Amino acid sequence: MLFEKEVNKKGQMGVITIIIVILLIFIGFWIYSFFLNKGSSTDYPYNIEKSSFWNKLWLKDDHTTVYCFDDERFIPIIEQAQKENKKIKVSYQEYLFRGTLCSSGSENIGTVVITNIEVLT
Repeated sequence: MLFEKEVNKKGQMGVITIIIVILLIFIGFWIYSFFLNKGSSTDYPYNIEKSSFWNKLWLKDDHTTVYCFDDERFIPIIEQAQKENKKIKVSYQEYLFRGTLCSSGSENIGTVVITNIEVLT
């Protein structure tokens, strides 16, 4: 009887340890996501690739980054800037998981997720 209680306690401690490790991993990813790249770029919009899941913005002089977005409200802003040949300021952020399905198709080109776009006058 005493032996069964010790085995049961060891099993409970194993489960608790696994739960703690999993929680620490999730907390680590959450903290890491705050230290990912944020920034902005100012350039002329070159091209938009529209798809059902992620849209992509390419800037005229930035050949190393594709700017991904899923907010349809950005499309008219970009198209108007293209039509009027105006520069835009693209604010972006890299996320740990968000945007991972948006690919540039090349190892040499990075991807970021657009958080805001504004037309410069």
